[in-house]
Amino acid sequence: MATILVVDDDPAARKPLARLLKMEGYEVVCAENAVMAMAAAMGRRPDLILLDVALPPMDGLTFLFLLREKPYGKDIAVIVISGQEDENTQRRARDLGVDEYLIKSKFKTRELLDLVRRHCPSCAAESATTPEITVTLGDTSAEGNLQSGGVAGDAT
Repeated sequence: MATILVVDDDPAARKPLARLLKMEGYEVVCAENAVMAMAAAMGRRPDLILLDVALPPMDGLTFLFLLREKPYGKDIAVIVISGQEDENTQRRARDLGVDEYLIKSKFKTRELLDLVRRHCPSCAAESATTPEITVTLGDTSAEGNLQSGGVAGDAT
């Protein structure tokens, strides 16, 4: 089973992503900060990391820089999911080998799941179909967008 590390300090973003990925059949490990993320990456050796940029006590790109220095961290696929839209941050992420950079309020769940499969070969075999579902992160809700709160039909 493919393992995906979800790194976000905001539980309103982290928990719905984790539920979505678990529904798709992935093993999910969550971290709420960069220190926890490094420990999880060292211990679990995930196939893919979904990474927020704004993290305590160090930002996600500093975490990624340190991870890339480790032998096991050089080739882990990384998709950034961030609210930071500025070009400088996106350029720094690309320089660190980020596979995709998504803006939290501007992508659909199907797009995310397609990117997970594309950048993680072991993840592609896990889930062949993507059902129509709604996941929300943040205060607004839009069909198929990650905004805040949870997965449609999920009681938690």
